[in-house]
Amino acid sequence: MYVPLGLFGVGLSQALLPELTRNITSRNFTLAKDTYSKALVVSLSVSLPSALGLFFLSEEVVKVLFERGAFRAEDTFWTAEILKIFALALPFYGLSKVSVPLFYALNKTSIPAAGSFLAVITNLLIILFTIRNFGIKGVALGTTIGLFAQCLFLLILSFHFLGFPKKTLFLKSFITFFIALFFLWFVIYLVQIFINNSLLRLLLTIPLGALVYILISKRLGPKETYIFYSKLLKR
Repeated sequence: MYVPLGLFGVGLSQALLPELTRNITSRNFTLAKDTYSKALVVSLSVSLPSALGLFFLSEEVVKVLFERGAFRAEDTFWTAEILKIFALALPFYGLSKVSVPLFYALNKTSIPAAGSFLAVITNLLIILFTIRNFGIKGVALGTTIGLFAQCLFLLILSFHFLGFPKKTLFLKSFITFFIALFFLWFVIYLVQIFINNSLLRLLLTIPLGALVYILISKRLGPKETYIFYSKLLKR
């Protein structure tokens, strides 16, 4: 789950900090809000398809990477179940990584620290209440809900300081995400029906799903839903 976050989420966060700092230092809060809003959409454009792909291809991913020797099919099943829960946390973690630079730019560094503390406390509480019934799944569930709480906390405060982002941008983006993610899921579904080999499933699904997702995003827009991929392909 940290592969897409490490490659894209952290990079986006580092690129965002100097831009937000320039906007806020010059007291141009309108531009800062616009920059931050677009960064949230770009973050979702990476984390949402990654989460969906990891969720529905969890068994294939774990089987190809680990199922050999003492790691049996039963281990693959349970590891994949845990990965599904972790995958749900990807969008929340990505949004949190984008939000943190905003508070650094505002010189309110205590807020990200408070968000991290909230995530840890929520994580521990969820584990304590679920570990007996859910076992190791309770640990994954605690992490996911903890990251959700942190994300919600940071988003609420970011909107408090900058104001709510443009509704048209978010509405159009979410419609695009919904349609693109549906067709991404449909590609995964079709490949899983007709292909039995796990490695072949991954080799077919990842490029085909990515192509469908990018083409739909580019057709429906706005550009923030596909700009990351267009810049990546150009490079």
